[in-house]
Amino acid sequence: MKHFVGILAHHNSAQIEFLCNELEKRGFAFAVHWDKKSKEKPPSINALFSKFKVYRGHISLVRATLNLMREAKKQDADYFHLISGEDFPVKKEEEFNSFFKENDGYSFLNFNKLPIKTSDSKRSPIFKNYSVFKDRIPEQNYLHRFLKNGLGMVDTKHYRPQSIMEQSVSKLTRFVSFQDLYHRLMKKNLKYENYYAGSAWFTMHKKLMNEILAQSREDTFIHFSDMYYPDEIYFQTLALNSSLSETVINSDLRYIPWEENAWNPSYLDETHIESMGKSNGFFARKLDLEMLKKLDL
Repeated sequence: MKHFVGILAHHNSAQIEFLCNELEKRGFAFAVHWDKKSKEKPPSINALFSKFKVYRGHISLVRATLNLMREAKKQDADYFHLISGEDFPVKKEEEFNSFFKENDGYSFLNFNKLPIKTSDSKRSPIFKNYSVFKDRIPEQNYLHRFLKNGLGMVDTKHYRPQSIMEQSVSKLTRFVSFQDLYHRLMKKNLKYENYYAGSAWFTMHKKLMNEILAQSREDTFIHFSDMYYPDEIYFQTLALNSSLSETVINSDLRYIPWEENAWNPSYLDETHIESMGKSNGFFARKLDLEMLKKLDL
């Protein structure tokens, strides 16, 4: 079984090289999209792309991911894993290979149907051997009134986070009356009956990956381009509206300590190592280079 790891990175070149060395030892194929606006010297690896600038919560992240997926398709990989440059595989190679051989054909994406009403997600029996479940984005990330329990992420036009326009809108929409007015003025026509949002990091079987690549036409790309954090919506929505939706497991196979900081995961330290080993996380985030050197894999 061939694994391909797509890496989105913009700094810490030495850590990227350390990560790629580990992937190479495991026999994994990989490629790195290095943010073109980065001021750091890129890592010294052959599988490096730096074609355009990438912005947080922007459609450029989807574009970079699709490019990495196309590279995985060229190499006829069975599984595509999307990670950041601060992530790392934290299961031993034997467990990694055993799990994906046993669950061949399934894809792993964290998702929530929009709008979010109640928490009804259930752990798949696939994870019966893992006592720690650590890969869900807290629902409160989508429950702000302005986001209408998540539905406002997709049915309203938004501007790139941290842009001047987004900051202006953010100030105005602190007032409830402006929130409602903004949603009316910037309303979008929806293309799909159901939309889903979740973790931007995922593990995808090649059948689903190929179907999403086939669906990623220019009109589809444009439809998602002005949504709020489209990188957390695009792949979930296409996957759960596809003919392979029954093969999607609601887990991204990531060990992420969201409970420590709901809006941005904290860096892992030695206190996480024990629960990391017991968890369903095959990759962990976020780690620095010093922490990576302490892992016994």
